[in-house]
Amino acid sequence: MDGTFPFRTGTVARNRWGDMADGATTAARQRRVLAAATEFGAAIGATRVTVESPDGAVVVTVGPGNAVVDLTLTRRIRQHDGRSLGALIVSTVRTAVDRATQELAARARELAPDRPDLPGLLTGALPAPPAPRSGDTTGAAAGPTGTGAAGTGGGAAGVPGDELAAGARRLSAEADRQLDAYAAAWEELEVLTATAHSPDGGVTAVVRAGGALERVELHGSLLRGEPAGLAALVLATVHRATAEASRRMAERVQQAVGPRLDVMALVTPHLPAEGADEEGRA
Repeated sequence: MDGTFPFRTGTVARNRWGDMADGATTAARQRRVLAAATEFGAAIGATRVTVESPDGAVVVTVGPGNAVVDLTLTRRIRQHDGRSLGALIVSTVRTAVDRATQELAARARELAPDRPDLPGLLTGALPAPPAPRSGDTTGAAAGPTGTGAAGTGGGAAGVPGDELAAGARRLSAEADRQLDAYAAAWEELEVLTATAHSPDGGVTAVVRAGGALERVELHGSLLRGEPAGLAALVLATVHRATAEASRRMAERVQQAVGPRLDVMALVTPHLPAEGADEEGRA
């Protein structure tokens, strides 16, 4: 028997055991990532932050995605007029959203320390467009005549170098168009708002793309009624404005991404059947 055979067998065995160990490590890492993602998703779903205004007139609860899920008004609203109460509702909502975002950010740092942008993305913020490329590199792989690495017309797998270069230029041009479309959409969404009115016209809510409550306006006569009824009216109006902002945001993103992804099909089932009465821009 060849004396080197046992050595070869041992080498093969060691290689196989090494591959198995590497595979086990990768699988364990994937399980940890999945477990962290599941835990973070559960944390988002369970998010509930309740904040009371300093004077006790407004109590707000925000939930997943920083949505306003509950609003309570007490009889202390009598101390306000329509303008100041609307401003107080907005400031209380923002305080609750800030606290919810801080809680999620702390949880994200534990589970995904390499993704500091994660809390913002989960609360409706779109990532900023990447910076423009410093220069055109589409012809870097081509030779002096653009026909291959040495300018001889050679290409990979028998494809002529000029065809490869042309294909690379087409891909680069398409990527540039996609980036330009996303940058344009991002700029528009930065200022996009949607406005909703209550059926009686006494409540107006303005919401920015991403769900941030921008403004609440109340007719002063509404403050003479029951606080619970007014709270329900304000909450319903905010929800309609939020739904309309989400719809308009999805439409604009759909324009940017094109037919590759049906954004509207993903968003529409989660929106009310009817949008806001009126919409506007900041």
